[in-house]
Amino acid sequence: STRALRAEGQASEFVPFKLSDAAEDQQIEATLTPRLLGDGNVEVQVSVKLTVGSVSRRLETSVIARPGKTVTVGTLGVGKRRVVIRLNAKTFEPKPAWLPVKKNR
Repeated sequence: STRALRAEGQASEFVPFKLSDAAEDQQIEATLTPRLLGDGNVEVQVSVKLTVGSVSRRLETSVIARPGKTVTVGTLGVGKRRVVIRLNAKTFEPKPAWLPVKKNR
């Protein structure tokens, strides 16, 4: 049995970021580009390459994710080698680039 491939990261809106993981003869590489929608959901452009042994498969798609909920992006492979690609998006409040300064009177 092989362990599940997992990758996680944090990104800014419209900025592509790369994730990867490997175990035994499997490797996954993904590029994700998130965009926050007006309704609070996140649209993510997803490009995934899964390599098992010497065989590589690709998946390119776009998904809309509700923050905190897992969505299935797609599947690669068949049978025992079938891999389900899932995404769980979270949103964070941006931290201000400046801090207020108290004036002494």
